Amino acid sequence: MIYNSQDFYGNNYNIKHAFNSIKWNYSSKEEVVYGYKCKIATFISMEEDRNGNEIEDVTTVWYSDQVSSNSIPFGLTGLPGGIVKINFNGFTEAVLITQRLGEKNEKIKPLRKGKIVSLDEFEKMESEYSQKRDEMYRGNVDKD
Repeated sequence: MIYNSQDFYGNNYNIKHAFNSIKWNYSSKEEVVYGYKCKIATFISMEEDRNGNEIEDVTTVWYSDQVSSNSIPFGLTGLPGGIVKINFNGFTEAVLITQRLGEKNEKIKPLRKGKIVSLDEFEKMESEYSQKRDEMYRGNVDKD
């Protein structure tokens, strides 16, 4: 289980995610990225766009066993090394190196105090809040 600490309108929540929920497709290709010998993995999921249409979401990662896997960005779990670079749908790219070659890994910092919720629970809270806010702005709800 991994946790992501998230502030939501002044309250802190620790969102729990299950490990191994991603089915990675591992490539035999290797590349050197920012000095790290990396392997490449991808996964494809189906997402719903704002109009309710189902679209393919492709995530590609370059990971290395030279990098700590203690930090798990964007909930991308299950890789045999730390993520060096991520590409979302071929156009959004993030570089995640905070460790230099040869440096020791930092200890994991404890979570901030806050209520522990599942990702589904957190997303439901966000959705309910957004609906209430939208109704308030349209004048359909008491502001109390």
